[in-house]
Amino acid sequence: LENLVNACQQEDWVKISAEDYRFHRQIVLMAGNQRLTSQYNLIEPQIRMYITALDPLFEEVEIVISQHTAITRAILSGDVEAAGRLSEVHNLVDGRKLQSHLERGSGITIAAADRPMTI
Repeated sequence: LENLVNACQQEDWVKISAEDYRFHRQIVLMAGNQRLTSQYNLIEPQIRMYITALDPLFEEVEIVISQHTAITRAILSGDVEAAGRLSEVHNLVDGRKLQSHLERGSGITIAAADRPMTI
């Protein structure tokens, strides 16, 4: 988390994306579950691409810091429920942000799990 916060304070989006990716990878590794690590490794390129595309869309680096700080605090306190909930909200909110950005740029509505696809 410290490296991510430092990158955010520099407002260097290349570094922010790299540290954001490392943050999430570290959580997977800390879980100590070989199956989770193996599955993560399969989708790792997509995760890296997602983070790289998403992070520069945030207007304020404080958003990135607050999201990841809350997740870290929940994990370190052992609050599995809160860590899961915060992680899910983080992914859903950020996913919608990226989806909205892509739709504005292309004029195409992207299919989402919670609504039908329209083109």
